[in-house]
Amino acid sequence: MIDAISSNRLEGTHVRPRASLPPGPAPLTRLGVTVTEKRDYDASDIARWIESSREDVQFFCDTSLFDNRTDARIWDALLGCNGCLVIIPPVYLELAPWLASHPAHPAARAVAERNPAIQFLTYEELSAWKVNVLTYYANLLGIRKHLVRAIVWGFEQTFGRQPDEAELAHLKQELHESAGPRAYLLARKGADTPIGPNFFTDELLVCLAALTAITTGRETVVLTKDEDVQEQFYKLQWLLDTHYRGMLLADLYAIEPLGFLIHALPEGIPHMDEMFLGVDNVLIERSRHLLDDVLPTMWTPVPISCSIIGTQFSHMGFVAERGMERLLRIKGTTGGLNTDRLRGRNCHIWLAPLDVPKRLRGCAAIAVDVRVPVRTEPVALPMLDVQQAILTQETVPRVVEYYPELVIARDGWLD
Repeated sequence: MIDAISSNRLEGTHVRPRASLPPGPAPLTRLGVTVTEKRDYDASDIARWIESSREDVQFFCDTSLFDNRTDARIWDALLGCNGCLVIIPPVYLELAPWLASHPAHPAARAVAERNPAIQFLTYEELSAWKVNVLTYYANLLGIRKHLVRAIVWGFEQTFGRQPDEAELAHLKQELHESAGPRAYLLARKGADTPIGPNFFTDELLVCLAALTAITTGRETVVLTKDEDVQEQFYKLQWLLDTHYRGMLLADLYAIEPLGFLIHALPEGIPHMDEMFLGVDNVLIERSRHLLDDVLPTMWTPVPISCSIIGTQFSHMGFVAERGMERLLRIKGTTGGLNTDRLRGRNCHIWLAPLDVPKRLRGCAAIAVDVRVPVRTEPVALPMLDVQQAILTQETVPRVVEYYPELVIARDGWLD
């Protein structure tokens, strides 16, 4: 949530101040992200915040919110306004056992009676390009959940057998060191979770919330008790920010390619040929200032956030903007590219984890991607996007040698 942001903080527009979210996060700046520390909270403060915001804000609720420990005042606030509470299909599916065992709970009754306070989002109401965007970003975010399976698959391809207990422990330790603890935690949990219609619930929750916010301009909050959801929210905002600036940089390059200092892709870079295809690929110099200068002068902010309201409270907010809808449309119509102006080439503003020479690390790539298809969907994930979705810090080296076929697509979660 934005806390009393003025027009001089967000240039080009004005945001009406709203009741401060307890315990009051710092104001956000354009495309900025902030998170509060975990702290104790009073449920009455959360309820008042929801009540003061719900006419303008949509609250996407995670399955974890539906239990007997969620304070009744929070439910009263969420159920007090038509369409305020949003439930997505995999959350509704996960709720079935709890609903059956708690029929008298106010939230369970509201779901069973189709209370108008609840908006039951369906995939049928999404256009084809939105389905493609959802497929693209949910699979990108979910790639970390496949990492343990991926390294086991790679071991089997190399040695013709499954790893024993000691070998598996060693593989997991290497993964932890290379991908980092955040990615490893998701990988470990993913390995213990059966692949099925609920495998990507967290990813779909944050993606649908962001897609809805950006395409409607309506502020959106994800409510959860699960820190994994906030982790996926954080990764999503980084991807959206990076891809958005990539689209805008591609616009400039398409208009005046000779206005950039251009370099050939250097030879001898490990794994470069696994990222890009063909010979019509270049690096273009771009400064940190340019990545800000490409942003439109006039813009409309769209606050998107994720709040944990479990035993403690934590809030993460991101100021997206309405102009990102064009990025999402391009993603949906091209099946995963940041631009449709470069004759099939993509624009990547960030080159990590490719080990390019230091003098070229401030470059963007204009290149044809090697892409991983998502089953029969018209979506394919650029390999550099996959690497960057996995990484939790930009300096981490290549982390996965083998990529099994992605298995979560329309037949996995969209039917």
